[in-house]
Amino acid sequence: MSDHNTGCNTSLNNTIFLYAVSHSYCHATSSLQYLVDLFSDHIQEWRTVFESEDPQKETIPTGEDEELTRMQLLCVLRCLRPDKVVAAVQDYVADLLGKAYIEPPPFDLARTFADSNCCLPLIFLLTPGADPTNLLLKFAEDQGMGGDRLQSVSLGQGQGPVARKLIEEGARTGTWVLLQNCHLAKSFMPSLEKLCEDLNPEATHSDFRLWLTSYPSAHFPVSVLQSSIKMVTEPPKGLRANLKRLYLADPLSEQDFLLGSGSSERFRRMLFSLCFFHAVVQERRLFGPLGWNVPYSFSDTDLRISAQQLRNLLDNYVEIPWEALHYLTAECNYGGKVTDERDRRTLSTILRLFYNPEVVKEDPHAFDPHGVYTTPSDGDHGHFLEHISELPRDAPPYVFGMNSNASINKDQAETNKLFAAVLLTQATSLSGGEGGSGEGETVGRTCEEILGRIPPPFHVDAALAKYPTRREQSLNTVLVQEMSRYNTLITTITTTLHAVLRAIEGTERLTEEVEEVLVGVRTGRVPSIWRAKSYPTLKGLGSYITDLLQRLQFLQGWYDKGQPKVFWLSGFFFTQSFLTAVLQNHARAHSLAIDQLAFHFRVMDVDEDSPVPEAGTYIRGLYLEGARWDAANDRLEEALPRRLHENMSPIWLRPMARSEIPKEQSYSCPVYKTSERRGNLTTTGHCTNYVISVSLPTHLSEDHWVLREFSIIRERNHTPLTTSVAFENNLNENQKRLGVQATGRVAASLPAVHMKEAETQAVVPPDKRYVAASECGVPLKHDNLPAVWCFIVLVKQRVITIAPITNL
Repeated sequence: MSDHNTGCNTSLNNTIFLYAVSHSYCHATSSLQYLVDLFSDHIQEWRTVFESEDPQKETIPTGEDEELTRMQLLCVLRCLRPDKVVAAVQDYVADLLGKAYIEPPPFDLARTFADSNCCLPLIFLLTPGADPTNLLLKFAEDQGMGGDRLQSVSLGQGQGPVARKLIEEGARTGTWVLLQNCHLAKSFMPSLEKLCEDLNPEATHSDFRLWLTSYPSAHFPVSVLQSSIKMVTEPPKGLRANLKRLYLADPLSEQDFLLGSGSSERFRRMLFSLCFFHAVVQERRLFGPLGWNVPYSFSDTDLRISAQQLRNLLDNYVEIPWEALHYLTAECNYGGKVTDERDRRTLSTILRLFYNPEVVKEDPHAFDPHGVYTTPSDGDHGHFLEHISELPRDAPPYVFGMNSNASINKDQAETNKLFAAVLLTQATSLSGGEGGSGEGETVGRTCEEILGRIPPPFHVDAALAKYPTRREQSLNTVLVQEMSRYNTLITTITTTLHAVLRAIEGTERLTEEVEEVLVGVRTGRVPSIWRAKSYPTLKGLGSYITDLLQRLQFLQGWYDKGQPKVFWLSGFFFTQSFLTAVLQNHARAHSLAIDQLAFHFRVMDVDEDSPVPEAGTYIRGLYLEGARWDAANDRLEEALPRRLHENMSPIWLRPMARSEIPKEQSYSCPVYKTSERRGNLTTTGHCTNYVISVSLPTHLSEDHWVLREFSIIRERNHTPLTTSVAFENNLNENQKRLGVQATGRVAASLPAVHMKEAETQAVVPPDKRYVAASECGVPLKHDNLPAVWCFIVLVKQRVITIAPITNL
């Protein structure tokens, strides 16, 4: 890094690295302030930590006279490599308290049962992929309570009276009662609470036991939860552990099923392949939206049914009925739980990897490109367990059809969950406790800052007069409707913020609704009352306000200057109305039926100065997740390492008759509003998060991208700890002093610091020299930079990173 004329790739890597480091130091506390200077002097050591596979085990360059505590090291790692925070926390806990505190204890149902009595319910707290029913049935047999002595009912509509009768009879006769899925029977919960309260040793048979299963639910009776024995069963993490568990459970552990009459070598090979499929679809859930749009609870019951069907079909057919096996497994057994259309496509694609003729023909058959995960040679039950034990403990992402970036996404999601759980332990009110008034002043300043930035509502009547409803121009209606939707959101935000200010001043009662907004402002999260009136978003409070202002500016620019030549798709509140209007304009101009039209998609190199297209429109503001666009070859390519999102070039939406759209090798890529991808299911079969599917050219197979769960999103994820309003205002002013023509959008992933802190913590040393390195690797030298450590702006859609570089 000693020479700033280092070429595109080096500059690009420096930009990525400096972005992470700048994030770190903007977030530094006063106790870590000295690290700012050390970064400039030890930049290569910092790079080593940043690029390491295990950064939590690297030595942080802290200088000769300073040594960081373990907690301070975690703070630095949180900023530098958030994907490794959970691993570092586990190491910290293990060193401090012992390994026993990071490993789940063995599940011992017999020991739990010994602590119970006839009046004490036993609750299985359910987790996705774990079904304790068979475990309980087997334990009941061992205790002599099998058959008719264990009565069960799956709760749901109309099952309340049945459950009540079973409990009353069981308490009288001494049988066991299992009530499954209590979370689905909200109306029965008060009755369950009363039945449990009525249980007493004098009137209840000593053999009676009440077993309950439920996911965590707000309407589950608190008294029952407090007075019960609670158990949690989770599927083992890791593909190898999952396979081993399957072969140690029924029916695979039974010799008659695996080796008895009717079994064959092809059955055992395909059974292992089915188990591998089951483990893969369960493990993909850990990758969040990159695994499944909706986190499904595929259970061992799905496997048992599929395994029995596999054996029956192989017994009755000489030729393997592949089509029947695919339909039963992907559409009925596992697919019966899949509600998302694209998840159903993914499930079917995964199954084709494990149910195909090569599994039977090849010996061994490899499930991965490196030949590490293969089918075992034929043998007995012990032979299969031995083969499984030789597999790697941790499966790489490519085994699940993903690239290395999927692991980073997964680890970052785990870090976000960890810190979200930590935030729940903090106080949620400004009343009581020390520092309450100070926090109130901080929240009040933030509220005033937000109110100072939010513009007044749009003048919808003026917009309707300037852009009246016209048959030949449906986009006029879209503009007016968008303004109305944003007005509702603006009113909600300003009204609730003023209520918070009055509550802080003591002139208004602190209602539950107002307190929820207050807590959101204090913790940097968008309050739920705002979300109810808002467009879908995963942003934290600071970046949400910045994004909202951009959206309002987009609509204001449309009103002032007329229709933009390139529409910012991410700026629409209701995107479908815009897309329909574009099709409607074309249909009316050419006297065509709108249901005969569809979009032909073409990636373009255009900007605001480009001419308007002959038909349709240009859109921008999208991001690729799981792939990148190769502009030189006009096709999709694999995502670069550590590049979780890529900016997508503008796309030409050209309405055409469906029959005239050219056929080409492409991938139908879904576009989502947020990277969460899931939403409520609509009557059309699509979720509310879904926008449209865009066909993009590719030289790879469609299955390749389906397994990657490649998609386009309208907004990127940002940490909840986002830039404060005051800090963003200061950065915008600094842009003006630099003479940079920017959009005013500050990187939303910068942390929450107020300007007063920024002035003391992030002052640029006067003897340092700086450059601004653009995303394409072109260095731009500046001699007089503002007194902030760094910031990121967008200049004509290019990310410009300004950060310290020494020895130029």
